[in-house]
Amino acid sequence: MGYIVKKVFVLFYAVMSIIMACISIYCTTIGNVFTFNHLSSIVFFVGIFFFSFFSASLLMSIKLKSKTVSFLIKIASIILLSLPGIIYLIHILPYITVEKALTSADVLAFLKTYRQESYIYFFSNVKWGLFAWNSFIFVLFVLSSILFAIKYKPEKNKVCKNTVMLSVGVMFCIVFICNPLIEPIKSAITTVLEYRTYEKMNMQKKTVAAKINKNNKGIYVVIIGDSQNREHMSVYGYDRKTTPFLSSQKNNTKEGKWIFFNQPYACYTHTVEVMTRILTDINSFNSKKLTASENIIDILHNNNYQTWWISNHKKGGNAFSVAPLVSQVQNQIWLNEPSKRDPYDEIVLNKLPFETELNDASVVFIHLLGSHLGYRDRYPEAKAQFRDGPHDYVDHYDNSILYNDYIISKIYNHFKSMKNFSALIYTSDHSDDVDSGFCSHNASLFTWDMVKIPLFSFFSNDYIKNNRSKIKNLETNQNMPFVNEMLFDTLLGIIGIEDKAYILQNDLSSSQYNHSYDTLYTLLGKKKLSDEKNDIALNNRFKIYLHKVNSPQKLQELREKYIGFELDIVFHENEKSFENSDNKTNLGKYPLEETLKYYRWWQKLWFDFKNLSQTNKEEAKKKLEHLIKEYRISKSAIWLESTDLDALESFTQSGWNTTYQMNYDFASMSRAEVKKIKKQIEDISYSGKVKAISFDERYYSFINRLNLNPQIFLHVKYKNQTFTELKDKDAFLSVLENPKVKVVLVKEHGKYHR
Repeated sequence: MGYIVKKVFVLFYAVMSIIMACISIYCTTIGNVFTFNHLSSIVFFVGIFFFSFFSASLLMSIKLKSKTVSFLIKIASIILLSLPGIIYLIHILPYITVEKALTSADVLAFLKTYRQESYIYFFSNVKWGLFAWNSFIFVLFVLSSILFAIKYKPEKNKVCKNTVMLSVGVMFCIVFICNPLIEPIKSAITTVLEYRTYEKMNMQKKTVAAKINKNNKGIYVVIIGDSQNREHMSVYGYDRKTTPFLSSQKNNTKEGKWIFFNQPYACYTHTVEVMTRILTDINSFNSKKLTASENIIDILHNNNYQTWWISNHKKGGNAFSVAPLVSQVQNQIWLNEPSKRDPYDEIVLNKLPFETELNDASVVFIHLLGSHLGYRDRYPEAKAQFRDGPHDYVDHYDNSILYNDYIISKIYNHFKSMKNFSALIYTSDHSDDVDSGFCSHNASLFTWDMVKIPLFSFFSNDYIKNNRSKIKNLETNQNMPFVNEMLFDTLLGIIGIEDKAYILQNDLSSSQYNHSYDTLYTLLGKKKLSDEKNDIALNNRFKIYLHKVNSPQKLQELREKYIGFELDIVFHENEKSFENSDNKTNLGKYPLEETLKYYRWWQKLWFDFKNLSQTNKEEAKKKLEHLIKEYRISKSAIWLESTDLDALESFTQSGWNTTYQMNYDFASMSRAEVKKIKKQIEDISYSGKVKAISFDERYYSFINRLNLNPQIFLHVKYKNQTFTELKDKDAFLSVLENPKVKVVLVKEHGKYHR
């Protein structure tokens, strides 16, 4: 390549690096003002640019006769030249899926999961428009790097080596000291390396022998579920009968005693971190590194307990998994093959050990898939009972809970008749936020539903006879808050092992258990349980919708602050098109499609249909169904509002969530007229034509006094007040906590309100 072509490439390479730097910085610092971190990100990309270009040039200046070595140098040069593009790609991936900045939790979630699950998550959430544009930029950059590496014959440059050294120094200073772009990756790599080191150490690790009470020898079964939310279990009060077996056993004392703990929480929202704290003595009260921790498997072995690990999880993730934590278990059975579809949990039933295979002192760990994301794939169709819920994902989730109840019953029945069977303990690693529509447990999008897990246990009559004080303590602590990172101590306490790693105050079977909401933490020690009580707004944030989002710019501007958005829509019958407007005269000015382009998969919409009528309902429904299919929006994520009750009925029958707009001014009405309205609203609630009633907040008390259908939902409009103004008012918080209230509309104009 000639001198001019070389200069053109260098210019192109620099411009592309700047473009990618700007996009990466935006995707990493969404919603933040410009800070030193932004400036360091720019300097970081400049360092990457110099390092990549000049180090590749230096490599290509090496002249060797060996064609093989020359080829390898070309490959290395292409990789170096592509480095800015690779960093760019890593940072835009979270943005083109859930449109948020990359965090270490995101990187770790990817590294912990397996390839198939990564694909499912990506293809379920990817925004194809964003993906196409960013892929084009990346591919163009890489192709130009390949072309340059193949064709360019560099001149000798005396300062080239010094430039490379300087660039390397600058890059590493920025990367490892203050750069926000690389921090999530650096943090994740540190964690992975710690697990790798632990895996190597685990085989040589020794645990100090502990004393054992011979009376406590027995068979203990520890079941760890996945993603179970206790508030979707009928044994914990859920209205659907999702746990018929557990509910039937709650007061059954014939074979032993079941104890259900009412306030258990997960210590984190991802499996590997939780399992690390269940199986080791790491918790929020110490700052132990994994490599310095005590493992419960080692302690059991040192006390002559036989151990089993039966898992329906895949053994290895993309980079690390639970496997190192249980590498010393004597009998390991991994049933979920990496390249195959996840089997149902009943696969573990045929692998449960028989009594002849177990020692007098044995602990059997069973790790289920439970209600892991991809709810529909967690149970066979023959076991499904729930199909008529407000959202299909809730039906699928509840069916997975029901199926998990069936699996627990089978496991219990397998062990209960064994002579030395002492106890069964069940918990979930974490929960899932289902009711908000997130259907997720992403730590960077934390909600309290992600950590509300079940915890219960069964004790045989023989165990009760020999451990009456422990049973009494467990019953006393039944209503105490508990975090599953303390299961390490509780398991040792129940089994009867006193080890140096055992903390009496963390053991539910101890009379010295003394924790409260103020002393316990979730999110690996970052959030107190007591915060939940004071965080009504966060707990119910999925109910809060932004009023009057009538422009794409407003949705784009405020989409980081809200989960739900109310859009005014008007249908033009002749053009068969929708306008994102409250004015029918704005023909073609504000197409609804332009706003829907910015919709994200986990968000909710409320369409205030301004001109729905009996004459246009079918054409409007056809067009709306076409639009939501085109933009991959589920009907279950939308509320459709109108004042035309009969037209709404057609949408209700087609599976839409509909809400009748109560549009009255009581101030100008007589008492008789208000009484008539009262009867009318009650009749509407029982008519089956709509699923909800929407009204101004002034009429909340009035609506609450009506004899409404228990199945009808309420939507309350605070059209003249912002969330900031409302969030500390008791009346507003009372509305948010009402389970019948599904949507609360609030005001915020932003820069692009119209």
